[in-house]
Amino acid sequence: MTKKQTKTGPSKTFDRPVRVMHVVFSLEPGGLENGIVNISNGLDREQFETTIICLERTGAFAERLQDDVNVMCLRKKPKFSVHTLRELRRTIRTIQPDVIHTHNLGPLMYTVMARFLAFSRIGILHGEHAELQGGDLTLKRLVQRRFFYRFVRRVHTVSVSLRDQLIDLNLSGKQPEAILNGVDSERFRKGDDNAAMREAAGIPQTAEVIGMVGRFSPTKRHLLMLEAFSLIASHRKTCFLLLLGDVGSAKGRILDEIERHSFGDRIIWPGHQNDPAPWYQAMDVLAMPSSNEGLSNAMLEAMSCEIPCIAHPACGASEVIQDGVNGVLKPIDTAEQLANAIEALLENRGQLTQLGKAARDSAVKRFSLHSMVSRYQDLFLRVAFKD
Repeated sequence: MTKKQTKTGPSKTFDRPVRVMHVVFSLEPGGLENGIVNISNGLDREQFETTIICLERTGAFAERLQDDVNVMCLRKKPKFSVHTLRELRRTIRTIQPDVIHTHNLGPLMYTVMARFLAFSRIGILHGEHAELQGGDLTLKRLVQRRFFYRFVRRVHTVSVSLRDQLIDLNLSGKQPEAILNGVDSERFRKGDDNAAMREAAGIPQTAEVIGMVGRFSPTKRHLLMLEAFSLIASHRKTCFLLLLGDVGSAKGRILDEIERHSFGDRIIWPGHQNDPAPWYQAMDVLAMPSSNEGLSNAMLEAMSCEIPCIAHPACGASEVIQDGVNGVLKPIDTAEQLANAIEALLENRGQLTQLGKAARDSAVKRFSLHSMVSRYQDLFLRVAFKD
């Protein structure tokens, strides 16, 4: 018999674990998806059981899930799919979750419609994972969010800045909650010796290694990084660029640019890595020129490995990095600005080490994985018990 769920307030109890159902497009590598995996693996098994519904495809991150986390794929085709809506309705009826956790607008829309067709009043917790920009700020998208938020019990974001943006846009009548991302500081830590990783990657032991981690999305600004690397590599003969990540709408163009790059022999692309910790340990610095983030998992992972980050103050980064204290936070709008920031840090090895130690300290004290999971557990209970 599992531990009974109790909650002060509404008179409702469960004599079984609370059933949490995530709805997401896929578990392809990305920050949002990494968060779902970390939450699902970290939940108290006596209190919660988890199912993840992937609307389009499963994805590589499914391999990281513990065996008792159920994953289902509805194989949605491009554009709106009535078949997927019916399958999601059937799935809701079969699983009978106590909480449905939707991630970004598309999964929310499908979930609200499917729940209506299933004649269900299951509580929905909705998460927004990146600053709203471009198409998300059109009148159509703003109206859609305002309408579908009406059917949600709670809204959360992954950064305070994003929460404040939703409030400023009057997108949620309910006060959104910010639950900052967390990092496993035992898994991500400074390596005893990075020689083996560098050797395996074909990087000289004496090289200066700039890292960049993320899917190939235009907002990550890989092309800006490649342009900046041209400026740096032209006179830093032992400098290498290490790119981790795969998939994304800009992948073809980015790989073409790497192929044509003047210093392509010093650009290492090992694709997606299920265990990125050793690769962080092979870096000297992580570059995060992204124009749009929620709160970057890659940034937290690198910091936990004592790798300082250079970041553009996109949504979330300014809540993690204090410029000159535990990293570098500067406006990065040109290749020259990015190259200058990286070179300034590479020139000062003492500062590089000092920032790395402070970065690790910040990751451990302010962004623990345990704290993040605990806050989600509390939020799941409040949604399930209508509190």
